[in-house]
Amino acid sequence: MGKLEKQFVEMVEGMPAFPQNVYRVLQLTSDINCKPKELVRVIDSDPVLTVNILKAINSPYFGLTRSISSIRQAMVFVGVNTVKNLALTVAPLEMLPESDRNDHFLNDLLLHSLCTASIARGLARKMGVEEVEANDYFVAGLLHDYGKVVFARFMQEKFQAAMQRASRDRMPLEQAELEIIGIDHAEIGAQLVTRWNLPEELAQCIRSHHHSVAEAGRSLLDDCVHLANRASRKLGYGHSGNPSCELVVPEPIRSLLGQNIESVLVSLGDVVGEMEKNQLLLRS
Repeated sequence: MGKLEKQFVEMVEGMPAFPQNVYRVLQLTSDINCKPKELVRVIDSDPVLTVNILKAINSPYFGLTRSISSIRQAMVFVGVNTVKNLALTVAPLEMLPESDRNDHFLNDLLLHSLCTASIARGLARKMGVEEVEANDYFVAGLLHDYGKVVFARFMQEKFQAAMQRASRDRMPLEQAELEIIGIDHAEIGAQLVTRWNLPEELAQCIRSHHHSVAEAGRSLLDDCVHLANRASRKLGYGHSGNPSCELVVPEPIRSLLGQNIESVLVSLGDVVGEMEKNQLLLRS
């Protein structure tokens, strides 16, 4: 193993483990038969998640006339489904290492990833994927750019240089990363997901999320995350650090939902309204 490859391995190994409570929340929120007490139990066992949900509920967005101090109380005042949606929105905050949670770029990246995740899951549902499996599309969208978090932690100067090069020359960020760092965020993100013992198809999706939609052997998961990433960048929620945006709808989605991203987004419903709410809650 060369010196550079060894450095990449050490970077991946230096990242925190994937928060198990986050994954459990993702599982529960995808289950229409989820028992409220089970969701309360999982949230209550995680102080950071609890604080973030209560902070969101007590924000001006909800306009409540009294302060909410517990998850059980929140379910009474705003309803089980609202708490589910809030848990899904704020749980990804725990994916950021604590030292990085006030970083402006990483928070913008999280918003972009959350938008990608929501669109990917919406696409999966529209394409007939069952609800439990559609949750995997959400997770893939949430993690597709997580390699950038690795770069931001361990190669900040080179990563900044790559983003500046991409912006200046209007080139894909992953190309600038390969030239300046020697590996792109998709590959380092896939390696991280493998280290977290998440499914191999998830790692492969992350690895290929910038690949051509015409490539042979692509799965529906690959296509949905690829398109969701482009769509979220077009909508402009958060910032992925990538100025390049190829607006091509993969064939399986195009034949069912529309010929362009605009028509696909219309088919998903109020994506803009959902993301505006998420933006307020993440930054409350």
